[in-house]
Amino acid sequence: MDISADELASEAYQRELAACVKLVGRAARVVVEFSEHTPSALVWRLVETCLSPTILLDLKLDLTRDPAADAFYVKDGRARRRIIAFAPTPAEIGEHADKIERCAEDLLVIQRRMDTAGRSDDEKGVHHYWAAELPANFGESDGVGRTACAEDDASGCFTFGPYVQLAPGAYVATISYVSSKGDAAGEAPEDSWDVCVGARSTIARGPLEPSAGEPAQATGRFEIAPGDAPQPVEIRTFFGGRGSLTVAAVAIHREAQGEGLGSAQNL
Repeated sequence: MDISADELASEAYQRELAACVKLVGRAARVVVEFSEHTPSALVWRLVETCLSPTILLDLKLDLTRDPAADAFYVKDGRARRRIIAFAPTPAEIGEHADKIERCAEDLLVIQRRMDTAGRSDDEKGVHHYWAAELPANFGESDGVGRTACAEDDASGCFTFGPYVQLAPGAYVATISYVSSKGDAAGEAPEDSWDVCVGARSTIARGPLEPSAGEPAQATGRFEIAPGDAPQPVEIRTFFGGRGSLTVAAVAIHREAQGEGLGSAQNL
């Protein structure tokens, strides 16, 4: 499920993705195996969306304790495998051009980050990370997002990172998430986020408002002072221990002139 292109351009990735979907769509039965590697998970999501497959088998394997994982240094998402057998529903590629384009752009962002040794700054000054790419203290990942559930996880710091270095200036942090909790009885939300510079300096924080299972975003402004610029910056999310919280992605971008503030308390 890993897609590579002969050039680092959206059009090249779109051609490869379209060919993949077309090939899979022609088959009567398909079996795929992939790991919790975000590019692979994104391609599976595209296939799933475009071809509406009838799932015949969905098997998950955790090979982190396999001795071979030690030998090949893969005690991470690559050691957690997923095998899916399905019957695809044929579809016209043209009907899904917009989805293919979005997937290509997502893969391109990840590839650029890998090619620049961890600097996720692209030509637009945007740092975007899927939650599965970030360090986490608990929760389950599907290779793209990460979910904490009160039945299995205690409250506490959920995801953190990505430890990027930002030039001095004003920025906006965006957290895409889904909360199972509704806005009951006017209670303050228990899930939250903050922005840290260096080891302990918190410079902004805000709530992850209950979203009753619907996709939501929290945004907030923060500033990097000249003296803080060499320090790594991270966005942390916190699970309050009730219901469930899925963090889909976090992003940081330079503040545009006249851009409004989000739901953050700047410290």
